[in-house]
Amino acid sequence: MDAHSFDAFIRQFSRIRATRRTTAGALVAGFATAALGRAVTAQDATPSPEEGHQEFLFVQLAEWGTWVPSSDEEGVFLLTLNGATSQTLFFSDRPQRIVGTAPTTQVLEALGFTPENAPNAAVVAQDETGQRDILVVELFDPIVQQEFGNDRTTTLIYKARVLDASAGSNLDEWQSAQQDDQLAHEFTNVSLFIDDCPDLAWCNGVDRTRDNNTRSMGPVPNGPIGTCWDPNTWECNPCNGQDTQDYYDLCNRMYPDCNVTCEAQPNYYP
Repeated sequence: MDAHSFDAFIRQFSRIRATRRTTAGALVAGFATAALGRAVTAQDATPSPEEGHQEFLFVQLAEWGTWVPSSDEEGVFLLTLNGATSQTLFFSDRPQRIVGTAPTTQVLEALGFTPENAPNAAVVAQDETGQRDILVVELFDPIVQQEFGNDRTTTLIYKARVLDASAGSNLDEWQSAQQDDQLAHEFTNVSLFIDDCPDLAWCNGVDRTRDNNTRSMGPVPNGPIGTCWDPNTWECNPCNGQDTQDYYDLCNRMYPDCNVTCEAQPNYYP
């Protein structure tokens, strides 16, 4: 399946409502949209805080991929996804069942793929024998390579570490289905399921004049603050309905040494 077909699949998928279990099964089984059941229009509105925290999974599709050890870092692997879509699918479970797509570059920025607080993910693919292969990992330092013109293609490269413990409720199903702690060197029909937004945990002073040099001043007051995916703005915002800037201001009041440069962020910087 070429990149144009994948993008067409994503557009079709954004019009489908399904539970997490149904969605995952259909993706693994050859991306057959008919297997998802009835077609409906995805909801546009973001749930209010009163309606409860909506957890999301993010899905990136690719034609084939590779899994190789990093030559520079012990315990780190390079996950390369070739023929990937330029859009990332996101969906929530009951009761809202929100489905949509966002540019992959926007999702990578919003979820914060840093080594200090890397999101968890499940790689679901087919090996050379056609058998399903699953590995739960944490992902960081992504690289997006895009070629334009008649043969538009997208390649995603992640650094990854294998998780040997529970990855959290969103990925429990994949963790339990994992057979071993490795992927095949090469695989096809790839679905990458990525976990939800990070918490705002640290008040970090950010020096914009020195290559965004960052240092942690202390924890966010009354934190960590959970953030939720906003399907309208493609951002991770506080689940309680407050603005992220409110927590920037709170950090700067709590830590005067910030000199009004503090931001509430997920990561700790020594």
